[in-house]
Amino acid sequence: GRSARMSRLVGNNPMLLLLTVDHLEETVEFLRGIGLDSAALRTLLQTCPAILGLSRDRNLTPTVAFLTEEVGLDAAVLSRCLRRHPQILALSLDNLREKVAYFRAVERAAGATTAAPR
Repeated sequence: GRSARMSRLVGNNPMLLLLTVDHLEETVEFLRGIGLDSAALRTLLQTCPAILGLSRDRNLTPTVAFLTEEVGLDAAVLSRCLRRHPQILALSLDNLREKVAYFRAVERAAGATTAAPR
């Protein structure tokens, strides 16, 4: 039940107990603000609870800004991505930039290949 889930959550992630309630509330408010509902937050807690320890200003906001502004994800797509893979929020910006640059290079190469005369 509920108690067993909480016990597992805290037992596997004792650092959560070191966070202030203000920090937790601020993080959950931010996550709700980018479209994550209660079910998505529950999934996030089960799959990547360390996200609750991330700084809104230093980690979450810049990551979401990168995904929306640089990658071009709209709110609905971002929310869907985070529901499936909330751990994306825990990746560093350098990590994300490197991957996006790689995928763009692959896309350009594929475009050059398909555009070449046969």
